[in-house]
Amino acid sequence: FEETSLKELLSSNESQTIEFKSSLWTQYNEATGERVKQQKEKMLELEDEVVKTVAAFLNTDGGTLLIGVKDKPRSSGDAIAEIRGIEPDFKWPKKKDTEGYTHALLQIFKNAYSNPIATHNTTISFPEFEGKIICRIDVEALPRKVGQQCYTKTKIKTEFGKKALFFARISDTTENMSSPSQYGYIRHHFEGYTGENNSEDSD
Repeated sequence: FEETSLKELLSSNESQTIEFKSSLWTQYNEATGERVKQQKEKMLELEDEVVKTVAAFLNTDGGTLLIGVKDKPRSSGDAIAEIRGIEPDFKWPKKKDTEGYTHALLQIFKNAYSNPIATHNTTISFPEFEGKIICRIDVEALPRKVGQQCYTKTKIKTEFGKKALFFARISDTTENMSSPSQYGYIRHHFEGYTGENNSEDSD
């Protein structure tokens, strides 16, 4: 994923391997595009959205998440997505810069994911575009071996609770899977039931 340039990503639409999020914690009024001025604390729903997307990339084919970029309508074709920048998020971590942001993200991932290699499979960088800072998270898919799937804890309750959740990327959406569909997905993707996964010994 590293080789995809920022400009290419910004001109793409969301897909199985590309996702845009406006922020990690900062709330926007989607009608006006303005920040919600009276916001007093981190918006944990937004933090959870980032956690879910990265988990889904880990469990599927990997991908790139850009934070500080507004999701763009499909009708805009290959126009560059609107850049919001992550600077408004800097008010929340202790250290109010990209270093503080990285530490916060790594801590969030560590607390959320069952698989300790999940954080090793994420690369965080901070490219600038149009004078604003974007947080780019490149995610490498987890090894397709038994037990390597990643379960997630969220801060806000989902339809399947807050613990041992399993997210996968289906087309351009992150899906929260029920226990039966998790089982089918994991069996199919992680345990050698599909063609190339059968040659586990060869890698």
